[in-house]
Amino acid sequence: MRILAFLLLLFSCPVLFAQNQLSTKNKKAIELYTLADNFRVRGQYDQAVNMLLEAIEKDRGFEEAYYRLGITFKSMHEYGKSIDIFLKGLDLTKDPKRKKIFNFELGDSYLKVGSYQNALDYLNQFLEAEILNKPKIELARFWKRNAEFSLQNMKVNSQFQPQALSDSLNRFKMQYFPVLTADEQQM
Repeated sequence: MRILAFLLLLFSCPVLFAQNQLSTKNKKAIELYTLADNFRVRGQYDQAVNMLLEAIEKDRGFEEAYYRLGITFKSMHEYGKSIDIFLKGLDLTKDPKRKKIFNFELGDSYLKVGSYQNALDYLNQFLEAEILNKPKIELARFWKRNAEFSLQNMKVNSQFQPQALSDSLNRFKMQYFPVLTADEQQM
């Protein structure tokens, strides 16, 4: 009985792994993709970018490489580049699950560059498609509220007028911890 259970488990594993297959069969592209992820998680973004670009050169239809490259650019705070890469990856994919992921990341990236209408469009697409991942749904709703607020208040001018402090403050390089008096009327 144990042998039968072992054989059943052994032959069912390839079926389980086949569900998480990459979109490429190019072994060199997969190798570069894997190596790039090792660099990315260590914060060595330039090396990761170079390897992911090479992986994309090997296979222009490698959806996961586009996604990982977009994530790397986001980690580098290069949101314009991440948007371009995510859009290319989104154009390639036909899988609704992958489209959700690209829409989520595009919504965040567009929000960070101040393109609020685009952020709303992609976040709405994500929210229409996603029903299971509650933390991501809540985060997307939060971003959506931020984008809506920003769109509504883009033309509102604030009455705040910053004024430089007197030269008795910040006179020396070591004066960087201001202190208020007990009545909070003077610094």
